[in-house]
Amino acid sequence: MRSRVGFLDNRAAAAHKRQREAIVTEASRARATLSHTADVGQANGAAALASSARVMLGGTHTIDAVQTFAFQTNGWEHHYAQPYSGMQPLPGEHHGLLNGALPAPIAFLRQGGGGRWESPDRTLAAWLSGQFALEPALRALAWDWKSGFTQIDLPWTAQVRSLGNGRSHLVLMAGRYGGFTTYDVGFAAFLGLASALSSVLGAPQSAQAFLAESAWGSLLAGPPPA
Repeated sequence: MRSRVGFLDNRAAAAHKRQREAIVTEASRARATLSHTADVGQANGAAALASSARVMLGGTHTIDAVQTFAFQTNGWEHHYAQPYSGMQPLPGEHHGLLNGALPAPIAFLRQGGGGRWESPDRTLAAWLSGQFALEPALRALAWDWKSGFTQIDLPWTAQVRSLGNGRSHLVLMAGRYGGFTTYDVGFAAFLGLASALSSVLGAPQSAQAFLAESAWGSLLAGPPPA
């Protein structure tokens, strides 16, 4: 039994390694350079069997490991967190800090086959919807994470909140942007959205909380304000 579990642990570790290499390769195509990476938790062989069954049949995944990455693009630092359930990669999150802020937090929520901007400041949400009506960076965002017969629908893809120090925290939830045995997680989409949003951020604002929970936001900028 122990040798079987060890074999499964090795299989899961190999799957994590392949996805890590795929993430670095995709980031490089988007002209992002890896600064460092780290593993939290470990590949779980027992969970690998369960996650494989869920991929085929559907069901709830449990995160048992996450890889964290730091990248540089033209001097700008950004991060990515890739969680796993056994061998199976789950939707991760891109994070970066931008100069400037908005009067209220914003989120790009699912609507039909695309999305809409939402904010407690409805005037701001309406203005953003008009400002970005034809923005390619928004039309390119993925809204699901497909694997086998399983599809995870994303309730939101992007959020921005002020940190209260003249900067804002951008998060993009990773959908499936391609890949066959590994997953493309949307580096080009994230960098394009960061560039587009930089043009509309204005004067410093007080600290804000994300409108929806971000699983890995504290890895970059600490927890949101109470």
